[in-house]
Amino acid sequence: VQISNCLKLGSGTMLAFDSTPKAGNNLQLRLQQLTLRGSGALLAIQVPEKPAESGRISIDAVDCVFDFADSRTPLFLFQSHVRFSGWLKQIKMTGKGSVAKPGLLIAQWMHPQSGKRTAIETSHMEIAVPSIGIGTFQFAGPDSSTNPADSALKEWHVPRDVPHPPGIDASRLRFIRK
Repeated sequence: VQISNCLKLGSGTMLAFDSTPKAGNNLQLRLQQLTLRGSGALLAIQVPEKPAESGRISIDAVDCVFDFADSRTPLFLFQSHVRFSGWLKQIKMTGKGSVAKPGLLIAQWMHPQSGKRTAIETSHMEIAVPSIGIGTFQFAGPDSSTNPADSALKEWHVPRDVPHPPGIDASRLRFIRK
């Protein structure tokens, strides 16, 4: 799956899967210039109770902006009746040139019936969090705006190897009103 120059506004999850890849299969997500603004989790996934039943998920996020609705919103939201972290080893993520605000919450477990959420220890995951730059940034316009140009970054205080801003190139997006 490839997502390029995409803007996601609002609190819903960007990607939701009702199951993990089957054992022996891999799901590869390539995210290029994705901007999540005031968003829910990047990925919500229903996971099996036995990690051996799962394939791997690889996420390559390049020049993305992760701005979540609040400090309790994780990058990954795992749903299962049984709280077990073994399947976290099935996730691999890199974030070259991507940015997030301080306090980035990597993963939470959520019980599907009660909705109760618990932070997950992520040392088992192959997530190159240092490749996601953590710092402050400012959008071009107000949070309430639906104009894509207002969701381009105008300022960022995150070390990067390239001079162009992370996130969407609003000049290449079409504005569609609903």
